[in-house]
Amino acid sequence: MCASSMIAPKETDLRDREHLSQENSAASLRKGLNNRLISLQLSLKGKRHANFISAYASTLTNPEEIKDMFYEDLETLIASVPKEDKLIILGDFNARVGADYKTWEGVIRRNGVSKSNGNGHLLLKTSAAHDLLITNTVFCLTNCNKASRMHPCRKHWHIIDYVIVKRRDRQDVRVTKAICGADCWTDHRLILSKLNMHIQPRQHQQGKKTNRPLNVSKKERHQNLSEDLNSKLDQISFGTNGAEEDSAAFRDVVYNTVLAHLDQNKCEHQDWFDGNEEDIQKLPGEKREASRFLQQDTTSVSKKAAYNSIKSKPLRDAGLLAQQKGR
Repeated sequence: MCASSMIAPKETDLRDREHLSQENSAASLRKGLNNRLISLQLSLKGKRHANFISAYASTLTNPEEIKDMFYEDLETLIASVPKEDKLIILGDFNARVGADYKTWEGVIRRNGVSKSNGNGHLLLKTSAAHDLLITNTVFCLTNCNKASRMHPCRKHWHIIDYVIVKRRDRQDVRVTKAICGADCWTDHRLILSKLNMHIQPRQHQQGKKTNRPLNVSKKERHQNLSEDLNSKLDQISFGTNGAEEDSAAFRDVVYNTVLAHLDQNKCEHQDWFDGNEEDIQKLPGEKREASRFLQQDTTSVSKKAAYNSIKSKPLRDAGLLAQQKGR
């Protein structure tokens, strides 16, 4: 089994914003339902997949309609995951699920923290409806290694950032804990979860032509490049296809547009071994002829010496040819 470590993203402490927007981030290339839910799918061995859902739930001060809409969208994403696939939900839920493991049997375990709140009940109900397990409550750790955020007024530590999996995949979770010493400009602690998963290695296409480097030394050709590139990128509709298709379209448009304005780098140094070099083409034939004579009389000292001389000749002649071409 191979261990995969994940660090769940949290709310960034931005005083001038009410919530975290991911519209212009690199994650927007993935499948995003809205600015609070993003999903990502990884291929596993055995034609299965691991589906990750990154969530940032509404706070307690938001209206009930907004909270209900968030959990409806979350349930839509959960329902879209095939039953045979793995599901990992992680992120900032702004919820306290408490430690009442008897009432919420199977959803939380014995190692919860403090009491639950309104958002916690919504998360618990959603988890119970889809047979999910909140892994933060599974492992017996100190509160320092479980809690992710301190209440700004009461100074009590709570768990509001979670890593949630299907109950049947409990054996895949090695540990879920808070990282106490991480300095990441946020009032949340990072949550680290280690899972046992066999991730399918990426398949590289054989024989695919690679793009050659471009010659950017001629600055006079850069004048219209920016305008042309912006115009071509505006014609691409991101989000309609998958992440791989969007990434490939972006790469091809950028390269082809730049190629239209700039030249490719030309190879100034020719390879010293030229397949059309007549002198080099003669060497294999001479070697085969000397080997044939030696096989006819293996005890002949002169034939053996002639064969060894021709055998080492390609190295000497190749070195001389390289020196001549270098001049």
